[in-house]
Amino acid sequence: MLIWQLVCTLIVVVVVIVVVVVVVIVVVVVIVVVVVVVVVVVVVVAVLVVVAVVVLFSSRREFNTDTFPGKLLKLDMMVRWT
Repeated sequence: MLIWQLVCTLIVVVVVIVVVVVVVIVVVVVIVVVVVVVVVVVVVVAVLVVVAVVVLFSSRREFNTDTFPGKLLKLDMMVRWT
């Protein structure tokens, strides 16, 4: 009878250890996934902000008068000022 109690106790201890290890692994995986998702979201938002700033500043740049539409604009401005 004592041997069966020892075997049952050993089985219960092993099962509890396995369950604790599995729970710890699942918690670590969930934390890693959450951190990766947060990092990806931060990187995407940063890239979008950089693109928005670049587009905003490139639209405020001086108009290029060397191109054909720029020459038309320059001619139009010269006509208006004379």
